[in-house]
Formats: sequence, C-alpha cells, structure tokens
Amino acid sequence: MKLVKHIFMLLLILTLSLSLFACGKKEPLPSSDGEGAENQPCEAHVDENRDSVCDKCGKKLKTEEEEKPDDDGIELIKNGEILFKIILGSDVDEATREYALALSEKALALGANLSIAEETDDVAGGLEVLVGTVTSRGEDFVIERVPLGYGGYAIENIDGKIVVTGGSDKALLEALEKFAESFLGITEDTEKLSDVKLQKTKFKTEIYDSYRVYEITVSGNDVKDYVIACDTSDEVYRKAAERVRDFLWEKAGYYLDVVDIYTELHYEGAIVIAHTEKGRAGATGFRTRVDKDNFLIECAHRTGLDKALSEYFISFVQARDTIELKNYSGKTDITRIYYSDFGAVGDGITNDTEAIRAAHEAANLDNLTVMGEAGKTYYIAKVEEPINIQTDVDFCGATFIFDASHFVKEDTGNVFKVTSHVKSPSVNKAYLDAINANKDENGFVIKGLSHGDEQTTKLDLGLGYPAFIKLYNTKNKTYMRWGYVDNAGQNQCEVILVDKDGNIDPTTPILLDYTELTSVTVVPIDIHTITIKNATVISKASQMNTLGKGGSIAHSFALTRSNTVFENMHHVITGEIAKNAPSRLNPETGLWEDISAEGYAYDSTAKKITYNGRIYDGDDVKPFMGYTYSGFVQCRDAHNIHVKDCTFQARVYYNEGTYDISSTFTNKVIFEDCVQSNFFDTRPEYEKFGPSTVANLSLCWGVSGTNFCKNLEFINCELTRYDAHCGVVNGKVVGGKIAIVRLIGGGTFTIEDVDFYCRSGSPIQLREDYGASFNGTLIVKDTNFHYGWYSQYGHYNNRVSLIAAPSAHWDNNYTTYFPNIVIDGITVETTEREITLIASSERLYPNSHYPLRNIITEDVANPDATFTMYYETKNKNIVEEKPEKFPYLEGFKKLGKDPEALKPGEYTAVDNGDGTFTIIAEGVKNINPYVPPSKIEIKNMATKTNENGEGFIFLIYECDFLRDTEILDPDGLVKRIKP
Repeated sequence: MKLVKHIFMLLLILTLSLSLFACGKKEPLPSSDGEGAENQPCEAHVDENRDSVCDKCGKKLKTEEEEKPDDDGIELIKNGEILFKIILGSDVDEATREYALALSEKALALGANLSIAEETDDVAGGLEVLVGTVTSRGEDFVIERVPLGYGGYAIENIDGKIVVTGGSDKALLEALEKFAESFLGITEDTEKLSDVKLQKTKFKTEIYDSYRVYEITVSGNDVKDYVIACDTSDEVYRKAAERVRDFLWEKAGYYLDVVDIYTELHYEGAIVIAHTEKGRAGATGFRTRVDKDNFLIECAHRTGLDKALSEYFISFVQARDTIELKNYSGKTDITRIYYSDFGAVGDGITNDTEAIRAAHEAANLDNLTVMGEAGKTYYIAKVEEPINIQTDVDFCGATFIFDASHFVKEDTGNVFKVTSHVKSPSVNKAYLDAINANKDENGFVIKGLSHGDEQTTKLDLGLGYPAFIKLYNTKNKTYMRWGYVDNAGQNQCEVILVDKDGNIDPTTPILLDYTELTSVTVVPIDIHTITIKNATVISKASQMNTLGKGGSIAHSFALTRSNTVFENMHHVITGEIAKNAPSRLNPETGLWEDISAEGYAYDSTAKKITYNGRIYDGDDVKPFMGYTYSGFVQCRDAHNIHVKDCTFQARVYYNEGTYDISSTFTNKVIFEDCVQSNFFDTRPEYEKFGPSTVANLSLCWGVSGTNFCKNLEFINCELTRYDAHCGVVNGKVVGGKIAIVRLIGGGTFTIEDVDFYCRSGSPIQLREDYGASFNGTLIVKDTNFHYGWYSQYGHYNNRVSLIAAPSAHWDNNYTTYFPNIVIDGITVETTEREITLIASSERLYPNSHYPLRNIITEDVANPDATFTMYYETKNKNIVEEKPEKFPYLEGFKKLGKDPEALKPGEYTAVDNGDGTFTIIAEGVKNINPYVPPSKIEIKNMATKTNENGEGFIFLIYECDFLRDTEILDPDGLVKRIKP
C-alpha cells in the first residue's frame, strides 16, 4: 500500500509542477525547491522562416511578446502597502481564522491594511489569497486537501490567485504561517514591511507520507475502506465523527467518509458513533465495543463526548505500526458536570446565575447529573427566566444565596423550575364532545363523590396510556370564598389519574359534579425519577415597604415535574422586618430598615408611629408592611413528588397568608421527615405560654398552603400547618408535630400518632370561608393534643373542642358536607373531663363584619330552613338601602342570582354605642344546605384519662342537624347536651 501511495504522490507532484510553466514538455521541470534542470533537445532554437516553430527540433516557440521574461512576478507588498486580501474558506478552523486575524492586526501595526473576509462575503475583485477550500471562486481554484496527506500543504498560483491549503487543519495553519513568514516576511519581530514580488517558481507543494501507523484494524479487518457513521444532523455527533476521522488521518493517513447513519445503510464496515441511553454505556457513560465487523463508539452523555474521545485518543499516543480497535470503557465519569465547568465562582459575591443556567442547559440535553461543590456559596439575585432542571442534581452541601432584598412584586419569579422534557399532548375534541353529550337526568356529565356507587369511574379520552389529567369546566365557578368581596370564585377544576383505558384511579376520585367538561390538560409523567438534593439556601427577604398595598413574590424552587424527589434541602430566611415595625428608607442601600432601636415604636391602638412615647409627626418613618411569599418550595401540576429531610421556616405575617411550602394541582405529594426551624418560639416574653408555635402566637404565618390537591401527606414532619384551600381529596398527617389542620375537600383524611400544639381554637378546622365542607371521613387516631398551653394565661382548666366547623351564610356554589368522624384512642392534656367534639359558639367572630351561623345548632341540612343572623355595620338601614349587603351576598350577584329574594323577613338594628349597629335578622333563607354526617364513632377511649386521672366524656349537641347521624359509642363516653 505504501508503494502505491508513493507512486500516487509523485504523479501529483509532477502534475502540479507542469501547471506552473507555459513551455512544452521538454522544458526544464521545477523541482519542489524551484530549481531548474538542464534538459535541452538542442543548444539553440532556429526560426529563420519566422513561423514560431524551431527549424531544428520542430518545437513550438514563443512569440516575441511571450519571450519577455516574467521576472516581474506577482507583487504582494509594495511601498509598505499590502496589495492582496485574504479570503477564508468555509472549512477553515478557528485556530487558522484567529491566526489570519492576528496577521491583519500585525499588518495594521506596521501601517498597512490587510483585509480578511469570508468566502460568503460580498467582496470586490483584486488580488486574493484563498485560504482553505474557497468554492465560491470556481473549481479551478480548489486544491483537494486529502491527497496532500495529514501534514502536507500547498501554496500555489492558479491563474492569478494564490491558493493556500493543507491536508489537515493543523497543516493548513502551518501553510498560512509559512506564507506569512517565509513568503511575506511578516513575523512577530518584523518592524517594517518590505516589498514582496513572488515568482512562479517560489510556490511550493509538500506531500506528507510519514505515518507511524501503517494499519488500523477491527476484528482483523483493515478499516481503510470503512466509513464513519453517525447522526449527521446532530452537531455534537457530527463533530465527534470528524474528530475520529482526523485521528485516523493523522495516525495512518486513513481518510474515511462521514455518512449519515439513517440514510447510508449499505456499507460493509463502519465505525459507528451512537447515543446510548443512560446506564447502557457503562458506569462512566462512554465505551467502545466491537460488533462483528463494525466498531461502535457509544456515549450516553453528549456534553461529555468530546472529553471522553480525548481520553480515548490518548491511549494511542505511543502507537506504532498497527492499531487494533477493540472494547474500551471510559475512565473519567462524564455523567456529571460541575457549575465550575461553566464559570461559576461560588464566592457568595459573584452573580453565578448564568453560569448555573448554562450548566443545567447542557445537562438537560443529555440527562447529565449536575454537581455543586462543598464549601461554595453561589449568589443568585433577580432571575429573568427560571433555570430549568430536568436531571438529577447533587449540590454536594453547597450554599445558595437567593437575594430578594430589593424585590418588588414586578421582580417575582422562580429561581429553579424542575420541568418535564415530555410535551403535553392534546386531547381530541371528539372525546370531549362525546362526554358532554352523555348527560344524566340532572344534567351531569361527570358525577362526584356525593353519588356513591354511581360516581364516574371512567373517563375515556382516547389516550391509550396512563396519564395525570386536569379537568376543567370554565363555565362554572366554585370555591366562592366568604369574606372576599372581589372573589368571583375559581374555575371548576380538579386532578385525576387514569390508566390506558381511561379508568380513574380509585385514589383520585372525582370530588365535584360537572355539568360540562370544557377542556382537559394532560400533564406529562416522566418515567424516571430525578432527585434534587443537598444544599442550604439562604433567602434574603424583600426589605421593600409595600406601605400597606400588599403583593406577593416568589424566589424559589418550583417542582413541576412528576416523579421528583427534593431531599436534604435546608431553607434559612434572613432580613425579615417585623410587621408594623417603625422603618425608614436608607437612600444609600435602597432598603427599608427597622429603626426601633432609635426610640421609634408602633402604637397599635392609635395605628401611628411614636417617638419616645409621643406621636411622631414626621413622614419619613413608616410602619413596615412587607411582601408575602408564595412558597420556597412550590409543587404544582405534577404527580408523585417526594419532599424529605428538608428544613423550612415560617415567614413573618403581615396582612396576608405567606408560605414556605405550597402545592397546587398535584397528586401524591409527600412531605417526609421535614422540620420547621421556628416551629416553637422560645423568646423570654413568650415563656409563659410554654412551647407555643410561632403561628399560634401570630408572629409568623402557617408554613404551608395548598389548592386542588389529592393524596397530600405529611409523614413524621414538624410543621405548623396543614392547610387545604380549594379542596383536598384524601390526605394524611402521620407522626411528628403540628399546630393546626384546616380542611376542605373529601375522601379519607387520617391524623395518626401526631403531637398537636394548638394554643387556642380547635386544632382541626373545617374552613368556614369555603363552606366547611369535607365529603368523606375524618379519622383521628392515637394522637396527643397538647393543651397545657391552650390558654394564654398559662393554665388549662378549660373545655377543649377538637373540631371546628362553622359555616358562613354564603354560597360557595357546591354542595357542602360535614364529614363522618372516627375518634380512636386519643389523649388530651387538660384538667377537664369534658371534650367538646364539635365547636359551638353563638358568635364565633364577634367583631366580624360578616354574618355567621353555627352549623350544629340549626337544621342547615334543610334547604327550606330559615335562621336568625347577625351582621355588624355602620348603616342601621342597610337591609332596605343595600339588601345585597345583607346577608353578605356579593357572591350571589356574581353568580347571576337575585339577592333581593334573600332579604330577611324581620330585623332589628341594635346600637352598639360605638358608631356601629348589629343587625339581628329573623327568617333568613338557607343559602347553601349543609349535609350532615352519617356516622360519628368514638372508640378505644376506656383507658384514656385527663391530667387528674379521670376518664373523658365527649359532648355532642342535640340538634336537628345530627338527628339522623349514627353515634357509635362502645365505651359510653358520649353525652348529648342542649346548645
């Protein structure tokens, strides 16, 4: 083979040499160094008849004009002026391009202009030096690079253009360097440009044929006729194929074609570069293997492919004579990338946001694990768009600073958003039309829990695969919240799981009835679980005073991908300012600061700032009202999220709910072994209350808030609040500590083996603002209610009520239900024997401006019942002048109902003596009937005693509401009393 190659190269030299002269074949031939050889057929040509033919030898002679010597050559530099421009071909690599630009800068320093242009640029004519393969000038100006050999190059004059090229990128750069230094005389040390005129004989061609390896084989087969196959549409794998081609070219002079693996299927042997699923390319993500006559290069992580190839090529540095391509496993783990790889500093000062974003973007391309570094502190301020996470992340104990100190509500946004790479499919409208066309006699197309065995258990949407689905009826509003005048309710919506045939998972039953299904969203469910773990996040709270205007912000983790684990993450909040603290804007920092230490205070009675005990008249000091937060961890639009071994912190309460945990439109979100760092407040001024929680002391808000969830669980957690707005279906609080459980929804809710620390009120509350509805069963088992600190006076000689379920006179636009109750073996810390099972109060909120009623003292199950209502107002004639204000019926108006029809039959206005009146109205119509429970069961209480060693008695009020409820009381502990 080497002999054939040498013959081919000699022929190439001969061809190139002949092209440089216009004389016939018997003229002197230039050698590679331009020297002539004496080979004359006769000593002197004779042309007496002037026919331009030698009378002796018959050779065609040049005319007189042609006989003029061409010693003038090609002028390249004259009088300090560069007379040519460089045109770069499309195949010129970055190193050669940079050298060309550096050459231009050097020329400029010498007072000359050297133009550098791409071949695609619209450049006028003139003398051109074509570097690389410049096809736009025509085929005549293209020198094939392969025959030159890996280290060969050519510098030629072709019809007035100078062509500079090389057999490889390395050789091309060398050729351009030779042209600049040897031909033009431009080096780093050049201080002045000299005139340069090139003769034809000075142009050179060097053929490279000195390879240390003469044969490369696979399974004994020489690969000289193989191809390199890959997905050429993928830039990463195409470039990898070119690297392999260049490696073989450099080592042995094998120049293999790169073909597309999907279109070029008919080849006898190939080196195949292929993407392989994670875990199938070995532990490090890269391997090679022989498959019959083919050689496979497999990589599971595209962003690490170049690094892995470099490591692989190193193994052949000392190779000589032959190379056998065989099985190989990568030594460096390319399944992980680090923030530092992308320029993250981690000093707690430098903004590392974009470096971190770049790392995750690279990881998301090929399912790489992203790594932080222990001891690093990554600083993140405002994020214009969330940083998407779609792969495993191990922060390795690093710290993050989420700086929201200067945030106003316009700056809100998630820092990290865990997302699915699976797109949400659309649902064929024909399936919705079929569902909507199948109405029952009551107009329902979907029946919820209230229909028992007749509830909808299958919803065929034609998907053909298991799915997590959000159902909508945007024409119907639900969860009309009492007390929020501007609340028009929520679009009727809930989430379900279905199998491939559309059967609804029994753990996600449909809660409400639907008269129409207007749309369906299919939420992607990734097959593989990813984990985000091991970091401490310090959130610098906003120190911007809203001046009472309110507003909510986020600067957090949004978990929006199904099958995600969030583990060993610890949240610390700094910079919070107490509600109504006297504060002043610092013009240097742009932040508001608490200046209580300067003698300023807030008088809650006068609602004004004081200075040294007197009302302060200045306008520079304001009561601080901060922004609320929507959650450090926000779980939404996802199925199966597991949050475990994490630390949260309740936030300072201003005027609205503010959270560290939120969950919306989710199923199977589990918080396990999570703690709240400020669960108890042990400051000296609160010692008299014992271990009271910060939420119960109104210092901070409850740590969590949720909406539209199913199967939401707290397992062995220490969190102040489980709160279900807008309905939860099936849930648990098992083990650990909690301060309060607030519920709306249905299914089965279990509270088991829990330590309750509720300072005042009932520990379990059915939310009155949403109708106090739970359509299912509430089980309270083996739970200890710590009421030793129930009273703010530090003693507990008072009656305890376990469950609060008042209902406002308000239309929530769905049927409301009181749950079945099972009390199983609980303990209560109290000196009293009597435990009120369901709270009762004539006026639950005596200073409220909302009408109230007590569900267990009235026949609220009867839609025709009327009640006595109370309403506080400054207008004693409100019933006549603004009947829609009594009862508080803005919600009725929003639903298109007539509040005039709901005016009370009789009423009186009682003067409260403080400028307000209490309206006592008789005959108020029942707006929203309340369905009573079918069963209340109290069991396993015979051995349970109070602090005095006395057995417990459970008080249940005798009322029409419970007349048909079955009371199961095997220990005889239930006592019925009059309300």
